[in-house]
Amino acid sequence: MNKSTESQSILIVDDDASLSDALARWLRSEGFEVRTAYDGMQALRNVEENQPDLVLADVSMPVLDGIGLAREVMRMGIPVVLLSAAVSRKAAPAGVPFVAKPFDIDVLYGIITDILT
Repeated sequence: MNKSTESQSILIVDDDASLSDALARWLRSEGFEVRTAYDGMQALRNVEENQPDLVLADVSMPVLDGIGLAREVMRMGIPVVLLSAAVSRKAAPAGVPFVAKPFDIDVLYGIITDILT
């Protein structure tokens, strides 16, 4: 287990279950505790109950989109990284890292570790 990631938790929020599951497997292999949610409201309930160290959220999701989720989660003091294939960086709230899909896994890992260290 990577000592720098030990006990740090990440919530992945994406309505694309295959992408969420792949990201979760990869982040677990890097030593993170990972949970997943498939829409913004499910994620918000999860955040309120479990307080992750970081939220990775797709922008385009049903019920509550990633931008709305980011605004709510940031009020709780939890950092967010937005991911999207369809939306531009301009849509992200100020100060929220934005990663375009498809993304370079090393770039995403660098953003995650910069935020969490």
